[in-house]
Amino acid sequence: MSDTLLRKTCRLLAAAILIALVATSGVFLVRFPDAPLHRCIEGRHYLYEHEPDGYCGKQGQPRGAADYSVFERWGNALALAWPLGMMLMIVLDRYGRRSL
Repeated sequence: MSDTLLRKTCRLLAAAILIALVATSGVFLVRFPDAPLHRCIEGRHYLYEHEPDGYCGKQGQPRGAADYSVFERWGNALALAWPLGMMLMIVLDRYGRRSL
């Protein structure tokens, strides 16, 4: 593979990784605008009524146990994806520059 094609491929892959990371974060923010979710505190006044399962958003929006489970999975996915994506982008950047 020629050097210019290799550099362009590395840049394209790095851009695709960055777009995937931003899209993943965007979906997380749209799905959970009231993050972080937590157990509702008894006796605390919330804007909305308590969810029977006892989870609330940042402003007291009621959330169920299923929402909390999905929130935890998204959070774990982001905690893994961002560092891994950044490391891959650094490797691609260095590998693309080395081919000069």
